[in-house]
Amino acid sequence: MAETPDKQTTEDFLSSYIAQVKSKLEKAPVRPDASADLSLVLTDTDAPKDRKRFYTSEQIDQIAQEECAECEYTWRKCSNGPSSIYNWFIGCSLLRKEYYDCVDRVKADLKAKSGRAPILPQ
Repeated sequence: MAETPDKQTTEDFLSSYIAQVKSKLEKAPVRPDASADLSLVLTDTDAPKDRKRFYTSEQIDQIAQEECAECEYTWRKCSNGPSSIYNWFIGCSLLRKEYYDCVDRVKADLKAKSGRAPILPQ
């Protein structure tokens, strides 16, 4: 039975990729404590070019802080402003909750992209 061109191309790609990874491992063996480094080896071709497919915990925290910086700034500005019962207990607490919800949402999204958690409905 003849193989289709797509299947042959895929098998050629996989065999060349496996050979390439084996040669890299022979040149620089992986240490047992290098599991975080291994996550950077694999990338997703469908992902944007500036984002890796697999993120370390530190990268997830950093990206969440960057993407929610505006919420954090608004919350900190409110808590450092003139204090009144309304500002502190109602206004600032809502802004704080909004900031932490933003961080949790971004972290959950990145963990889902990294294959560490199920994708949550939007």
